[in-house]
Order: sequence, then structure tokens, then C-alpha cells
Amino acid sequence: MTATSALETGAKHDEWPRRAQRVRLVLGIVASLLYLIIRTHIPIAVHAESIHDDQLFISMGQRIADGHWLGAYNQMTLIKGPGYPLFLAANAWLGTPLSLTEALFLGLAIGVFFLVFARISRMPNVALFGYIATLWMPAPYLERIMRDCIYPGQMLLVLSGLIVSLYIEMPRNRRYACALATGLLLGWFSLTREEGIWIAPGIAVIALASTIYHRRKQQVKAFVLIPSTLIIVAYGMTQLTFLSINKIAYGSFVGVEVNSSPFKDAMSALQSVQAGEQIPYVPVSKRAREAIYQVSPSFLKLKGYLDPPTGSPWQFGCQFYAQTCGEIAGGWFMWALRDAVATNGSYDSPKRAAAFYRGLADEVQKACRMGQLQCKPLLISMLPRIAASQWANFPTSLLRGLQKVTLYTPSLANIPSSGPAADLMADMEFLGSPVRTPSPSDTNIYSIHGWYYGVGKKGWITGKIASGDEINASHIVRADSPDLVNGLGTPDASRQRFNTTINCQAPCIYSFVDDVGATINIHLAQAAGHPSSYPFNGATLNIDQVSESSSSSIQANPRYRLAAAWREIMEKAYGHVLPWLLPLSLLAISVALLISLRRRALTATTVLAMTLWVLFASRLMLLTLVDISSFPAMIVPYLSPAYLLACITPVISFTALYELLKPSRPR
Repeated sequence: MTATSALETGAKHDEWPRRAQRVRLVLGIVASLLYLIIRTHIPIAVHAESIHDDQLFISMGQRIADGHWLGAYNQMTLIKGPGYPLFLAANAWLGTPLSLTEALFLGLAIGVFFLVFARISRMPNVALFGYIATLWMPAPYLERIMRDCIYPGQMLLVLSGLIVSLYIEMPRNRRYACALATGLLLGWFSLTREEGIWIAPGIAVIALASTIYHRRKQQVKAFVLIPSTLIIVAYGMTQLTFLSINKIAYGSFVGVEVNSSPFKDAMSALQSVQAGEQIPYVPVSKRAREAIYQVSPSFLKLKGYLDPPTGSPWQFGCQFYAQTCGEIAGGWFMWALRDAVATNGSYDSPKRAAAFYRGLADEVQKACRMGQLQCKPLLISMLPRIAASQWANFPTSLLRGLQKVTLYTPSLANIPSSGPAADLMADMEFLGSPVRTPSPSDTNIYSIHGWYYGVGKKGWITGKIASGDEINASHIVRADSPDLVNGLGTPDASRQRFNTTINCQAPCIYSFVDDVGATINIHLAQAAGHPSSYPFNGATLNIDQVSESSSSSIQANPRYRLAAAWREIMEKAYGHVLPWLLPLSLLAISVALLISLRRRALTATTVLAMTLWVLFASRLMLLTLVDISSFPAMIVPYLSPAYLLACITPVISFTALYELLKPSRPR
């Protein structure tokens, strides 16, 4: 072979990786664009009256965006963390539709994760496949304003940051910067949902494996100790910042109140009281409350709210657990207690609320010690006592969660939006006007064009709108009418035209009223597209045009139909693959672990696969515990991290096994 031919062969050899890289880039871009198109055309439901969930996050986000932190203090202010409201505020500042921002965030998180995976595995093609497969998974498409929309993405970013900080070779400054960023992400993650402890086992796996791996190279300080310290410091900074802002705004170093000692102590004390037979899914029964009223002056103040003569208003658990009808079930008791304390007037400041809960806890605990109440301490703070019949449901609940994650992918629900039309309009403006589902309160928009004139008539007309069951006044503005001056041949007709636009619900009846009270009623839906003229108490009311615009059905939208059809295809595909893929990948990681133990060495990919499996199990176990103790927890929003893990874990697990079976492959 000549030198020239050798150079040509080498050039061709170098060209293949560049071509492959360009192909991967094009495929990634096309897949990402398709994903964004699908996600942004799936309508979301906006619930303007859901003050404990959707509207709570929107209101908090609006206040943050306006520079008022979380607003005036009450029992709702610190019930949930500000992680998602901060995201909503950032979206409002950007001015983009929320569905687009959430889609971009999740896509970015998935992309970052698989870029890290490509770095540690040296398998860019597998990483691209995993990225596309996870991106197109239909299950995480949450169709409400919920913090669970960003929670899975936050989880992936935290995992990516941990792997980069504790495993990947890079300059020291970059490693430490990544560690600080990871700590900030972990802090944001913990401020989004209150049960972030479920991610701790996964963090422990990565940290322990990194320590073992780098101990052999005597690099524990540089790769584990210093980055871990920086992560903890950055995490602590997020929590301290949150507490400090609350101190400035509300006068107390208080965070999310359900995690505060006074509230947890009060809840634990109340749930420890035993009176009569234990009722499954009832943390503090009515008999227990009656007993506590006798010994706790603080709790007695809440009786009028918790147990009014007409019965407790908190009967939401009855639809799920028949035995709780007439009682306050599961996780709803916490909300009822806080509202009762607010009704009592103890939520004008965090200090006063904390003092009330401390006093309540002290009174109940004292009564328990003195034998005035029969009490049994809880094994885990805030976790209600779990009856034997509830523990018996543990395997069934766990299997139901597994089944939902693997066999069931939720179809488009198209849940209607809800709430007053004005509130929905304000919410949509704040959210960047994403595509949303229709609401019963949605109004039709009518534009009425016409003129009113009578010889010798100097007065003007007004209007009234009969919209649904409401009648509201409507001001009609006079406009120039040179055409009437020419047509009628009189200068008196110079300002007799009107153009008015109204919003109303069916049936929309518009009443024209002249200056002496004479009235003409027009059914706008029937008048749309039909010019008409009416004699009106010696004058003429002429309607040139009534045009109507209303929220068309989302099913009639071709872009929605395309998104729905694509998602249906993906649901069927994933529904056929995941049920057998997940067990096979569990077998793959088991074999990989056996091989690793035999060789006494763990690859970074194997560690990542182990972490994903631990997180998958941890999330399902946590939800199972909640499901058998408090309220139905095996629902799509809570399972959203598990859905993502169920798609990612097989890719990483099979890769880990392949690495060990092909140790001599080029790296």
C-alpha cells in the first residue's frame, strides 16, 4: 500500500465517526421537534377553583412573578414548597406557553441524562436510542397544573449531576462547579415536593460506589469528599435562602410547615390517641376527637369546624373507603386541621400558628402521660397507625403500581377545565395561553354591528346581557355614521352607529333599552349571520351583523388529532414492550452484579443501573405505604418518576451487562 492510499484510507476511517455524529444530531433534532409538537398540542386542564392544588401553585407563582414572594400569610402559604411556583414565575417572565416550557425542561433533563450516559459508556448510539425512547414515552404527559410535571425532570438532572461530580474525569474546577450546581438542583428538587427523602437511597448508592471505586486509586478526597461537601453546602444554601426569605416576609425562620416540628408533633400526638376500634384509613376518629376535646382546650377551639352539628365537611375519603363515611379520612385530616386552626384565628403569623400547634401537642402528650387518654406512639412521625387489614393490602397495592407503570399508559383524559370564566382568563394569561381543555364557564364572544336612529330622538340606547343565569349591564358606545347622513339625508344621523363586543354563556340574550325603558331582546346565537331591522318605539334598530367566535372543540382541531393519534401509537407500542422488557432488564442487572462481584469491580454504567433500580423500588414502596395508610396514591402524577425510570432503566441495565460481557471492546 502506498503512502497516498494509506492516507486516503485513514481519512475515510476518520470520516465515518463524523458522519455518524451528524446522523445522530439530525435524528436527535427531528425526534425533539416531533416531541415538542406533540406535547404542546395536548391540552391541559386549568382548575381555577382548586385552591389546594392547581390554583394554589398558580397563585403562588403569580405573587412571585409580581415580586411579592408568596403573598399574605395564611394556612395555605407554606403548606407546599415554592419549587413549582418558582418555575411558573420564570415561565411568566419568559412569556412562553407553559406546556412548551415544561416540554422543553423535561426534554432538556432527558437529554442531559443521556449525554452523561454516553460519556460514561462510550455508546452514543445507545444513548440516542434511550433519549428518543424516553422522550416519546406517553405516560409523563400530565394534563394539569401540577408540580409533578417538572418533578421527574428534576430527578434526572440531580442524578446526572451526581454522576458527573463523583465519577467523570474532568478538570478540578469544572468538577467542583458541577457539584455546586448539583447541590442547587437537589435543593430545588426538595422544595418542589415534601417527600424528597425517597431519592436518598439512590444518592447513597452513587456515593458509596464512588467511594469504593476511587479508594483504590487513592482519589477519594478529590472525587468524593470535596464534591460531596460542595453538594451539601449548595443544598444547604437553598434551604437557608428559603428560610431567610420567609423570615423577611413573615417574621420567622420557617420552611414548609408540614415538615416543621410544631406541626409534626401536633399531628403525631393527635394520631397517637386510641379510642374505640381502629378504623382503617382514619388517622383521628370522631371518638378520638371527642376524647381529645375533653382534655385539650386548644383542640376544643377547633370543634366547631371539625365536628359541627351538621357533620364534618371533610367527607372526601368516603368515595374511596366506605368505612370512612362520617369520618375525616387519611391525608385529608391534615388539611382539615389547618383550616380549623385558621378559622380559629391562629394563622395570622407563623409564630402564632407554631405556638398553637406546640400548645396542642403539649396538651395531648400530657393527657397521654397522665392516663387521661389512651395513646400509642407512632412508629414513624406523621404516619398514621396502619391496621392489619391495611398491611394485608401492601402486596396488592405494590402490584397495582407495577401494573400501571408497565401495562397501563394513560390515554388523553381531556378533563374539562373548571372555575369562573374571569379567573380562567387571568390564569391563562399568566400561564402564557397554552392549549387548554374547554370549561363549562367558557363564554362565547359576540360582536354586534349596527345603528339606531329615530326622527327627533335625542337619547341613546343601553344594553343588558342575559348570560346563563346572570343579567349584567352593557355600555354601548356611539360611533360616527357618515353613511347614514348621506343615506337618510339628515345631519342628525351623524353619530348613530355602534360596534360592541360581549362575552356571555348560552343562552346569550342581548337586550337593547332606549331612554324611556322600551326593550328589544335579541337571541345572539340565532341572530348571528342574519342582518335584521326592528321598529323600536318610534325609531329603528338595525343590526347589520352579529358575528360569533367560541372555543371550538379540541377534538375538531387537526393539530390535536395528530398529537392524539401519535400518542395512541406510542401507548400501544410501549404497552406491548414494557411488560416483558422490565423483567428482562432486572435479570440483566442481576447478572451484571454477579459478574461485578466476581471481578470485584463496578463500572460506572452498572452503578447507574443499580441507582435507577433502587430509585424505582424506592418510589413504588413510598407510594405503596401512602396508598395503604392515607389516600389513593397509585395515580399517574405520583407515579410520573416511576414511568420515566421504567423506560430508562432497561436501556442502562442491558448496557451494563453488555459492557461486562464485552470488556475488550474499543473505548
